[in-house]
Amino acid sequence: MKTYQVSQSQIVTITFMFGFASNTFLFSSLIKIGDYSSWYIYILSYGPALFFLLLMTKVGQKVKNYSFLDYGNEIVGKWIHKLVLVYLFFFTLHITAFHIKLFIDFTAGTYYPDTPEEVLIFLFCFVCFMGAYAGVEPIGRVAQYFTFLSLFLGISIPLLLMNQVDYDMTIAFINRFDMAQVWEGTIFTTPWLMDIIIILVIFHMIANPEKTGKSLAIGMGLHIITYIPILIMVLLVLGPYFPTYSTVAELEMLRQIQIANFLQNVDPFIFSVWIISIFVRVSFCLFVFTILFSKLVKINDYKKIAPIMGLLLFIYTINISDNSSEMELFANEGFPGFVWSVTAIPILYLLVAKIRGIKSVTKGSEKTASSDET
Repeated sequence: MKTYQVSQSQIVTITFMFGFASNTFLFSSLIKIGDYSSWYIYILSYGPALFFLLLMTKVGQKVKNYSFLDYGNEIVGKWIHKLVLVYLFFFTLHITAFHIKLFIDFTAGTYYPDTPEEVLIFLFCFVCFMGAYAGVEPIGRVAQYFTFLSLFLGISIPLLLMNQVDYDMTIAFINRFDMAQVWEGTIFTTPWLMDIIIILVIFHMIANPEKTGKSLAIGMGLHIITYIPILIMVLLVLGPYFPTYSTVAELEMLRQIQIANFLQNVDPFIFSVWIISIFVRVSFCLFVFTILFSKLVKINDYKKIAPIMGLLLFIYTINISDNSSEMELFANEGFPGFVWSVTAIPILYLLVAKIRGIKSVTKGSEKTASSDET
């Protein structure tokens, strides 16, 4: 019998923390593409991102009583399913190493300039390995504990900047509309909102899986509501040009808060919340690709290979790029296309299930036809 490990509230908070962690790296590139249109590009991207995530939940519903890893082959066949799992493994490993590298590059340059990056990467990978080894439920609990604080910071920070804004500039949010710019920005931004699609791998661990689509929508909605005021304030305080030369535009905006003259530790405080969201994201991804690898090599207990996967993540991260320019190139061109390619997976499974008349997968390779069932 299936053991539920992840509640729907944890799905909401994990989704929120996923966005909170990665969107910090998104803004500079988004503003470079969208200029003053960035805020509604960000909102418009919510629609297609949620659409593909809902397709993913429909695939999960096909095998909701069992594991997608074990019974997805009942839909598309054994070898195609294995190829999909291999691709998901590499995808999850790569985007995890990508986000660690972005985070450590910024951290080393800003807070630990005298510390070798390899040391920082090793320490962070070790901490995330411990989180992944504990399991997905503890990761979800960490996300629950810190979601409220993240929401509070996201909403309160713009309020501290209200008296430093030139409100005459707000007209630029309306009269700078360019449809081609909006289209390009939406295509670029949508993948940053939907890489949580890897949750399909643990769909069988979720309680009340039929509610997962709603939980994903709420989680995404929360981080959009949180980040829209921040994005608008970045544009009003820093303009559309300076943020494009900054790795983390939000921290540059924080330094404009006058109260920070009295609260000299405001940067480390914000950073501490951000690093927790990075921890949740990386630990969850590490758990996912460890589960994937254990399935591919037919090991029932993922904890037996978790240390190896943690070491693999460390080695992969330190070798993922030679310099920050390569990381920037992948963030702007490679990462969006990589995520878009994964959206083909739910489409493939749903299309084959439709052609074969599969409504749901049951044990023993039995199928329930979609017609004449009710």
